[in-house]
Amino acid sequence: MFDLTKFISLDNLDEWLSEFRKVSRATPILLVGSKSDLEDQRDCEKEKALRFMKSNHFFNYIESSSKTGDNIESIFKSILTEILIKQGRTTIEIL
Repeated sequence: MFDLTKFISLDNLDEWLSEFRKVSRATPILLVGSKSDLEDQRDCEKEKALRFMKSNHFFNYIESSSKTGDNIESIFKSILTEILIKQGRTTIEIL
């Protein structure tokens, strides 16, 4: 997760990702941009986040707001769906 109003928070994910991948290479990773409700303060373009997601082989990218609740449920459904798919199950089983 990174802060859409602070580009450096996306930049800093490289370090966290490096540490995480030392422990697990098979775990699916979802990139989440937070504070989507603060569009007027946005410091990271969606295209940059998508490039980061693709170059690091994340399975998806979602922008969300904990303040408004926008896409919070989608984050959890997306992660759970991806985990179940990796286990050979279908998404219908969880929806």
